[in-house]
Amino acid sequence: MRKGSSLHEPRSKTMIMKVSYLMNTLFLRSGTHRVAMTLDTKEMVRTVKELMAMRNDDSKWGDIKTPWKECERILSKSTLNRSCAVKGWDEIDPFARLSVFEGTKKIHSVWG
Repeated sequence: MRKGSSLHEPRSKTMIMKVSYLMNTLFLRSGTHRVAMTLDTKEMVRTVKELMAMRNDDSKWGDIKTPWKECERILSKSTLNRSCAVKGWDEIDPFARLSVFEGTKKIHSVWG
């Protein structure tokens, strides 16, 4: 604890803004990793619908590499911000759970 501070002091404005920013942000998570984020609900819905259509299309499952390529193609053409993804874990695993979170609260399970 800082010198001269008490437990009853209000939190800093910056911390409150950061928390409220995270609570309004929608995150797309593949397994346990964030792969994209946005503040635009319509863009997230459009991307999720396209990912669901791809997953339900049997023609995309002919070989093991096609689903990975299709997920990447869909993410690449969206306007979702992918800066939240850790390098090396920045793609959707078509065999892992895919969910949409608002901050830390799961609001939709896409598959899995």
